[in-house]
Amino acid sequence: MQGYHAPVHHTIAVLPFVDLEDQGSANTGRSTWFTRGFAEDLITELGRFAPLEVVHPYSSFQSADATSDRLLGEGLGARWLLRGSVRRDGERLLVTARLNEAPTGRTA
Repeated sequence: MQGYHAPVHHTIAVLPFVDLEDQGSANTGRSTWFTRGFAEDLITELGRFAPLEVVHPYSSFQSADATSDRLLGEGLGARWLLRGSVRRDGERLLVTARLNEAPTGRTA
C-alpha cells in the first residue's frame, strides 16, 4: 500500500478501557480513572516482556478515537491494538479485552 509504513511487528498500543456500566451516566468521571488506570497497569506489565514494545499511554490515550485500526496503528507506530471494556456483574468485575492487528483490523 503506497504511503503506508507497516509498524514494527512487536509493537502494541493499549487503549483506555471503556466502562460499559457508566456510559452516559453522572459517574463517567469516576469510572475514567479506573479504566485508564487499568489500561496503564496493563501497559506496565506488557512492558516487562521483551521484545514487545509498548506505546506510551499518553500517545495511545490521546489517539484512541481514531476512525480505523489501520490509521490508529499507523499513527502510533503499533502493529497491535489492545481494546477492552469493564462492567459489573453483581459483586464481580468483568473485563473483556480484544487484540486487533492494526493493518488488517483482524482480531487475534
